[in-house]
Amino acid sequence: MRFHIPLLIKSFIFTAALLSISIHSAGIGALLALVIILSVKMHTPLTWFIIGVILSAGLVMTSRLWLNSHKPGEVWSGIILGTLVTGVILSLF
Repeated sequence: MRFHIPLLIKSFIFTAALLSISIHSAGIGALLALVIILSVKMHTPLTWFIIGVILSAGLVMTSRLWLNSHKPGEVWSGIILGTLVTGVILSLF
C-alpha cells in the first residue's frame, strides 16, 4: 500500500488472482480484457494489439490442449471467465 500504484493496475492484479480454472487461459483472457478496456478508456484504437493478444490466446490454448494439460472446456471456460471478470471489474474504474 505504500507504493502509489494506479487503481486500474491494482484491480487487474486482484482479478488475475481470482481466476484459477486454467491459469494460462484465464491470464491471456485477462490480458485481452485489459487491452480492450484501455482502448475504450483512452479513446484509441488498439486494433493491432487486440489482434496480437487474440492470436497469442489461440497459441496458449492450443498448446495447453496439445500437451494434454487441459480439456477443451477448461481452456474455454478459463478464457471466457478471464475476459469477463477482468472486463467487468476494470470497467468499473
